[in-house]
Amino acid sequence: MESVVAFFEQRSVEVAVREFPQILLIHASQMNADLMPDLLAMFRRRGYTFVSLEHALRDPVYQRPDGFIGKGGISWIHRWSQTSGMPGKSEPDSPKWVQDAWREMAEDPYRVAPDNYHFVFENEWARASRVTFRPGDKLPVHQHPSTPTTVYVYVTDGGPIRFSHVTGENVAGLSIVRKPVRAGGIRFAHGAPETHTVEYLGDVPTEYARIELRTEPIDRPVRDVRLPPEPAELSKSSRSVRFENGQVRIVQLTCAAGQMCAGNAAEPAVVVTMSGPHRGEIEWSPGPAQGPLEQVRIELKSKPVNDTKH
Repeated sequence: MESVVAFFEQRSVEVAVREFPQILLIHASQMNADLMPDLLAMFRRRGYTFVSLEHALRDPVYQRPDGFIGKGGISWIHRWSQTSGMPGKSEPDSPKWVQDAWREMAEDPYRVAPDNYHFVFENEWARASRVTFRPGDKLPVHQHPSTPTTVYVYVTDGGPIRFSHVTGENVAGLSIVRKPVRAGGIRFAHGAPETHTVEYLGDVPTEYARIELRTEPIDRPVRDVRLPPEPAELSKSSRSVRFENGQVRIVQLTCAAGQMCAGNAAEPAVVVTMSGPHRGEIEWSPGPAQGPLEQVRIELKSKPVNDTKH
């Protein structure tokens, strides 16, 4: 902030040949409230006193012609310089750490699209979200950070979705429409970082589980793995390994009425319930559950990438 104040002090002399009473616009926010004592102390240190808006506007400088026409609410000093034909000058950029923190917060899907991205849990092994769309939903720009791999489990049928990518490996600047999906389908994908907007083009609501894995991507496939739905018969118990590599084992588990659903207790797992009243529920290594029940289990075979104990 002090670098911006110094910029306008210098620019005042360049545009109006002298310094004059400045008008400071401060938005009402918790951050500004918390930092107000430091901000006022900085102004006093630079020799400022505080007057009313009416007092400041008595200075003849505010009678200068203003020929600016545009959408942006730019400073009076910028308006006067443009009107007089002076070359423009940009204000100082915020420090990189401020820009990075702001961008991360501003593009967090849980913040910008809380009706669509629902946080479930997060630990050193994985982060899980329930993602829901309604017909006509349009999500603003948001970012998905880099992870070793990501598993999508489609809980319901879903229509096409348009992803308009701002950044992303081999997709930056492209608008890509994901084809309709069927309940029970699974996608195992690279966890490359992406920034995009999203528009749901389907005519029925849809839901899927998004599971970002943070474990060592041993034998990661070159291309995404797409597994079609596999019919489940809840009248009998079954266990089908849909995909396996050095990182994960994706299992479809069906348990008949009265039977217990239990996975491989030796390995941690993310479990998505695919039937019954808890359909769509995502759990971290839950205990046995009683059938009739269908589950998709993502059993984690490798260790977290930040695990230094193994």
